[in-house]
This record gives sequence, structure tokens and C-alpha cells, in this order.
Amino acid sequence: MIHDLMELEPMSSPRTWHQLGIFLLDGSGSMEREGTSGRPLAHDAGHALNNFLAWFKTGSKANNFSISVITFGEHAEEHTPPTPLAQVDEHAEYDLLTNHGDRTDIGAALEKAEAIATVHLNQPDAQANMPHTVHIVIMTDGLCLNADHTRQVAARLRHTRGVELFCTLFIPRSAVADAEVQLAKALMREVVEDDKRFRVIYDEPTLREFFKQSMSTNVALAPRTKSE
Repeated sequence: MIHDLMELEPMSSPRTWHQLGIFLLDGSGSMEREGTSGRPLAHDAGHALNNFLAWFKTGSKANNFSISVITFGEHAEEHTPPTPLAQVDEHAEYDLLTNHGDRTDIGAALEKAEAIATVHLNQPDAQANMPHTVHIVIMTDGLCLNADHTRQVAARLRHTRGVELFCTLFIPRSAVADAEVQLAKALMREVVEDDKRFRVIYDEPTLREFFKQSMSTNVALAPRTKSE
């Protein structure tokens, strides 16, 4: 059963649990492809995250959340270290193509997220009966150059108590039948092992809604379901 954790009200309540959202944004060269907005996918992805953060900061439970952002191509970079949601810049520039623009290594980004998650889950207040969790949200548009390594890191994360994985394949609608897209889709479904946590998305508004769902929903008690 899925439970909403976010109730939109004018005032923010004191922290009673602490969820860290780590967003992994693909900056590989293929993110230069044009999206439904007429702008590069990389632009639309950054804009979707900014709009999501602007909305998320208005919630009554905002004090319970922190945000981190990792951008990646062949290498991963920590764009935003773990930051209380209220202090996150919802107008940040992610410069995905400028900072990367090469090939895609999702495993490199997952390893960096794993290190950040480990620190969060071992904070002193996490040992003092304040629940700490981590939601890792992967946004990519294509085939990973090191799929086996990505599978290995994802498996470790899936078996880490308090960590939840979500993934979206963000692509132009015209690319949906491409062979590489089909392989990427299969890999991402392996990464999350749950059809509720994976979506193929073609436009910025739907991507923004996926970010909302991934962060504002507690799926820890929901059974994983994967279609054959």
C-alpha cells in the first residue's frame, strides 16, 4: 500500500524523520536531442527538477527532507551536496551538457549516491530513533556503457535498509522503438526491480510529476512487482 508523506499546507512542521532525495541527472551527449518542448532534453530535465523543488519546498513536511543532486556522463559529479530542502536553490543551473556531454555510466553515479546515502543513514540522529531513509531517483536517456557494474551497485543499494531506487528513461517519443532504448529500458527495470518505480517519459511536465511521486510517496511497505 502506498502512503503519501507530503501534505501541502502553509506551515512546515518540525522534523520527525529525515528523508534524503538524491537525484541522478544524465548529462551524456544524447541529452542534446530535442525534446517535446523544442529544447534539448538536458534543459527540460533541469527545468523539471527546478519546478519540482519549488513545489516541494512549500509542503508542511518540508523540514523532513534534504536534497542532493549528482550529474553524470562517463564520470559523476556532486552538483548539490546533501542540503536541507528549505535551503536548496530551486533556480540552480545544472549545465549537464557543458559538464559532461560524453557517454553514459549510470553505475558511476550510483556509486557516488551510495557513498552519500551511507553517510546519511549513519548520522548520529539516525541512531537515536529518528528514521532516516534515502530515495535515489535516476534520470537517464540511453544505454549504459558499463551495464554489469550498474547492476552490481544497484543490487547493493536495493539490499541496503532504508534505500529506495526509482528510475525514468527520459527520451524523445520518436526514439521509443530504437534498439538501444529497448536495452536501456530493460536495464533500468533490472536496476529498480519494480514496475511502479520505473517509467518511460517523453515530456517535462510528466518528468516533474515523476519526481514528485518518487519523493513524496513511501513505497517501503509496498511489494515489488515486475512484469515478465
